[in-house]
Amino acid sequence: MIKLVKLLAAVFFALVTTCHSGPLDECELMDDETESLLMEIVVMIKEALEYHIDINVYILYNQSLNAAATQSGDIVVNAGVFLQCDDVYELIAILAHEVGHIAGAHIATFIAGQGDRARHGLVATLIGAAAAIAAGNPAPLIAGTAGGSSIMMGTTFRELRKRENIADTKAAQAIIALGWEMVFPGCVSLHEKLSRNSGGIYNVYLSTHPLPQDRIDKYKKYTRDSEGKTWTQKVQSLMARFQRKFAILKHKIRALVLPVDTLSAMYARAEDFGERYAKAITFYRAHKYESASTTIDGLVEKADQADVGYLMEIKAMSLACMKKLAVAASTCWTILVDDKPTKVHRDLGLIYAHAVVEGKLKNHASQAIKVLSRINAVKGDDVSVISELGALHFMSGDTDKASLCAAKVSSLLGDPKTAIFHAEKAAKSTNEVVKRNAKDISSSQKELIDD
Repeated sequence: MIKLVKLLAAVFFALVTTCHSGPLDECELMDDETESLLMEIVVMIKEALEYHIDINVYILYNQSLNAAATQSGDIVVNAGVFLQCDDVYELIAILAHEVGHIAGAHIATFIAGQGDRARHGLVATLIGAAAAIAAGNPAPLIAGTAGGSSIMMGTTFRELRKRENIADTKAAQAIIALGWEMVFPGCVSLHEKLSRNSGGIYNVYLSTHPLPQDRIDKYKKYTRDSEGKTWTQKVQSLMARFQRKFAILKHKIRALVLPVDTLSAMYARAEDFGERYAKAITFYRAHKYESASTTIDGLVEKADQADVGYLMEIKAMSLACMKKLAVAASTCWTILVDDKPTKVHRDLGLIYAHAVVEGKLKNHASQAIKVLSRINAVKGDDVSVISELGALHFMSGDTDKASLCAAKVSSLLGDPKTAIFHAEKAAKSTNEVVKRNAKDISSSQKELIDD
C-alpha cells in the first residue's frame, strides 16, 4: 500500500514540467498554450504538403535557437526559439523546415540507407544533432560519429546537406501553397541570425547544413518572386493572430525559463498584456501567490475568451499554494466544464486533479477522473496525467484502477519489475477492461525483462 501511495504521489511542479533526470536544458517544458500555437502552425504546414500522419511538438527548456525533427517523426523546439526569434515569421520558418524533414521521411530513409552502420553511432547524429545550428557547428556531430571512417563521414555529411536542401524546398512549397509568402523575409532574417550566431564559421567537411549564404540567397529569391502579391483577408487575419500570440508567448516563455531575479527587474514596470502575464508568472515563481492571483484577475478582463483557461492556470496554482484548494478546484472547473472531446486544457486539468487529491475533495473526484481520462484520450499516455488519475482512483476507493495506473506509470518510466507487480494486482480485478489492460502491461513488461 505504501509503495502504491508513493508511486501515485501528485506530479505537480510550476507549469507541469517533465524531467526525470539530466540538466534542465534537456527537460521538457510542458505548456498547453505554447504547444497549441506550435501545433496549429504545424498542422497547416503538413496538410499543405499532403502529409497526413500525426506530428507531435515538444518544447525543451534549452535557451539556444534550435529545433529538430526526431526519429519518431515529431518536432522538438527549444525555448530559445521563442526567446531569440524576432517574430512569428521566423518561428514559422523553423517549423516549416522541420515538417519538411518529416514529410520527406529524411530521418527514416537515411537510417535505412545506412543499414547497420546507422545503428552504431549515426543514430545519435540524426536524432541528437540533426538540429545543429544551421551554419554548421560540427561539435555534436563529431561526438555522434566518433570512430567512423572518414569516407563514411564525408558521405554522411553530404547526404545530410542534401536532406537539408530538400527540407528547405519543401518548407517553401508549403509556404507558397498556404499563401504565406510574407514568411519568406522571416526565413532570410532567421538564417542571417543563425549565421551571425555561428561567428561566420563554416566547415564544408564537418557541416550537416548547406552554405549559409546559399540558403539566404534562396529565400531572398522567394521573397523577390512574391513582391507585389496581395494577401487575402483570411491570411492577413491569421498572421495577425499568430503574431499577437507569439508576442505574448515570448514573454511567457521568458518568465518560465529565466532566473526570478532577472525577471523581477525586467518586468518591474510591466505595461502591455504579455509583460503583465510574465509578471504574474514571476510573482508565482517568487512565491508571491496573492500578487500573482490579483495580476491574473486584471488580465482576464482583457483576454480573448479562448485564452482565459491558460491564464487561470496561474491563478489556480496560486490558490492551491495558498491552501485554498476548494477554490482552486472550482476555478479550474469553470473552464474545464466547457472543454470539448477534442479540445482539452491538459495543464489546467492536472492542476484541478492535484487540488482535488490534495484537498481530499471527494465531491469533485468523479469529475476530475472524467477530465483526466479525456485528456489522456486526446493527448496520449503521459506520466503526470496517469499518476494523478491513479491518485484520484485511489482516493475514490477503486484500488484496481489505481494499481493499473501505477503499472502504466512504472512502464512509462522504464521500471518493468514495478510495472509487473502492480499489473498483476490489477489483473485480479472483476472489471474485464482493467483485467485485460493489466495483463497486456504485464506481458509486455516481462518481454522487456526477457530481452
